[in-house]
Amino acid sequence: MPRLIQVAVVPVPGNTKEPAHLHGDLRYVMATSSPDAIVAESVDNPLRWCSFAEAETLVGEDNLQTLLVRTEELLRGQSGTSDIEPTAGR
Repeated sequence: MPRLIQVAVVPVPGNTKEPAHLHGDLRYVMATSSPDAIVAESVDNPLRWCSFAEAETLVGEDNLQTLLVRTEELLRGQSGTSDIEPTAGR
């Protein structure tokens, strides 16, 4: 069953199509017993499996680091059910 892990609000700079604004992400964790059946959203967003330690070296944004920590805690059984707090992004 999917579980909400993080609510992140990140600023999006303006461009020629839209003004600057805030973007909200509701981030969930889901598990599968068929990981090889997972398909990437697009060729521009490839998927790969990696450890939490490796993933932490691949992401630079603080809010994504927080997502990884919360997910690892959940998988290790260290996370409560009402501890989801909003996080601000860069």
